Amino acid sequence: MVLNNKNLLTQREVPLAPTKGLHGPGPLNPLTSNQSLGTQIAHVVSMVIGFLTVLAGLWFLIETVISGYLFIIAGNDQEKLKEAKQRLGQALIGFIVVIGAIILGNLVSYIAGVDFLNLADFVDTLSF
Repeated sequence: MVLNNKNLLTQREVPLAPTKGLHGPGPLNPLTSNQSLGTQIAHVVSMVIGFLTVLAGLWFLIETVISGYLFIIAGNDQEKLKEAKQRLGQALIGFIVVIGAIILGNLVSYIAGVDFLNLADFVDTLSF
């Protein structure tokens, strides 16, 4: 069996990133006055959603570390163990709510046919 050198995975050129570059959930360039209203709204909404998502993830991480520390220092004190379990449970529920909101938003966006993370086109097509 003869192997064609072009078919070997290690010899193929594989791009490390998308050809159009990496981008977030919305426009990341700064706002300018010559942009349309839809683009400006989309930029603000995208930045707020991104900031709140990162903030929620960091809060989950901090609460998880604090809960772990509370578990360690609780020893045999049932009240402290209960507090640590409750804190960890609340952090996990909050994280699940955030992930669920993202999934639900994407699902509604898909069903409605409106890209909520690219509101510029949607707002620009609205007529008042």
